[in-house]
Amino acid sequence: MKKWTVLAVILVIIASMLLTACGEPEETTTPTTQPTSAPTSAPTSAPTSAPTSAPTSAPTSAPTSAPTTAPTTTPVDEPQYGGTLKIITCENLPTYEALVKADGPVLSQVIACQWDSLISYDAEGNLYPYLAESFDINEDATMMTFNLRHGVYFHDGTELTSEAVKYHIENFTFLRWLQRLDEITVETPDKYTAILHIENPHPTFPYTLGAGLWAGIGSPTAYEKDTLEERLAGGSGPFKFVDWVRDVHLKYERYDDYWQEGRPYLDALEILFYADRTTAMMAFEAGDAQVFRDLTPREAADLRDKGYNINYSGGSYYLLVPDSFPGSPFADPLVREAIEYAVDKEALTESFGYGFMNPQYQTAPVDRPDSYVPGLPERKYDPDKARELLSLAGYENGFDTALHCQTQDDRDLLATIQSYLTEVGIRAKIEPMEPARFHEVGREGWTNAIKFYHYGYDMDWRSCYKSFFGKEAGAHFEAMDKPVAMTDAITEASQLTDKERITELMQSVTQILYDQALAIPLWSEATMCAYDDTVHDIDIAAIDIFSWHPADIWLSQ
Repeated sequence: MKKWTVLAVILVIIASMLLTACGEPEETTTPTTQPTSAPTSAPTSAPTSAPTSAPTSAPTSAPTSAPTTAPTTTPVDEPQYGGTLKIITCENLPTYEALVKADGPVLSQVIACQWDSLISYDAEGNLYPYLAESFDINEDATMMTFNLRHGVYFHDGTELTSEAVKYHIENFTFLRWLQRLDEITVETPDKYTAILHIENPHPTFPYTLGAGLWAGIGSPTAYEKDTLEERLAGGSGPFKFVDWVRDVHLKYERYDDYWQEGRPYLDALEILFYADRTTAMMAFEAGDAQVFRDLTPREAADLRDKGYNINYSGGSYYLLVPDSFPGSPFADPLVREAIEYAVDKEALTESFGYGFMNPQYQTAPVDRPDSYVPGLPERKYDPDKARELLSLAGYENGFDTALHCQTQDDRDLLATIQSYLTEVGIRAKIEPMEPARFHEVGREGWTNAIKFYHYGYDMDWRSCYKSFFGKEAGAHFEAMDKPVAMTDAITEASQLTDKERITELMQSVTQILYDQALAIPLWSEATMCAYDDTVHDIDIAAIDIFSWHPADIWLSQ
């Protein structure tokens, strides 16, 4: 295995746990509300400093039916040093080989501990410097200049330089695959200046450099070492890797020479893995950890009612994706449309959402106005209409099929969806899969089956459409038909900065997905995190599904 391939695998090893953003930046503290609209172009300049604090409570505007406040902690004047933060998660690290085939909403949970990014962003989508002291991005993001901070040292003692950035960009192939970059080169005119040149416009690319698996900058010297332990010693983040025991824990300790003076506040950070959600809930309430992340709506509501603090923000967009292969019942758009009429989204979100889920009738939410189509008729629950469509398609007696999901998905919820489908004659057998296998099926394609899936609530919806419905988005929906008009519109929109034209193109994509019922929207669901009163300045789930800043967190002693 080549060393650059090892780099991709190593970062995924430490990051992947489950299962993907542009605006004018301004110097500000991190806000506590979710953005009401998505930035439509890359910022052309950056503030010179990062926000000085992180949100301590959930955004009040997402989702619209969720409670607007969470229990608050007793004010403390100054951050305190020391202590070990323990975070419970019900996702786990699979085998090393499988990691390159999986991704997840918590993948940056681990990356942010061990690796820092060049830039970061706040809850309103404003980019600000991080490892870069300042940066400049032209309008279409074909040239990005990063002026690095001086005196930043990786965990192995080597210095962050422009050559390290060049190594990361040119060797980390997953980064290039994610954004479908045609050609990217890095110029290093001096030790602390890195200039990225991209052949075609990619206005959404800066957010890719802001958080997640692809963002963390590591030591090239460490990545060229022979052993896993040596390669893991090349981080740039606030914590150093200590130990990983599969199905048990992942441990980090404070990096004393971290570039942010006075940070991190914590002595150590541990991520505790639980396979069973009930056991995880009991452990959290017993005080085995101060944080429980990636909650279900039911868990979040229960913990909120018990007085725990809840962070939440736009998290995931859930949908059903049938295949479109010739010979499959779902090749007929009438059958695909029948799926949407068969499912009672209002009842589902009422029963399972606890105020954290909202029914959706388009593949873009209303707070993404460049992609949402006003006035599009909502296909609300109508089982008689579903049966009529199936009869017109020649399936008056229904048919047998499969419903693909991941092992961690809510079985009660899926059983309810299954019962709705069965009621109209779509007899779907639930087939749970481990995350790695689930994504493998997405890449390989599937026939006569419906995929239960969700994608991240991106800052810029172009990134979402490009990753899941674009020309090269087979990693997720290889079995889904992708009309040329749709993929061309996604490609063009991804390269533009003209807001009116972007809106025209993105709304046309939403219209095609709706007209042909290629993907059936179900609901949007917040990403949620609970924490006790000893935890301060924690922004897990307060910005989006990916970004957080563990260096800012501190504990009351």
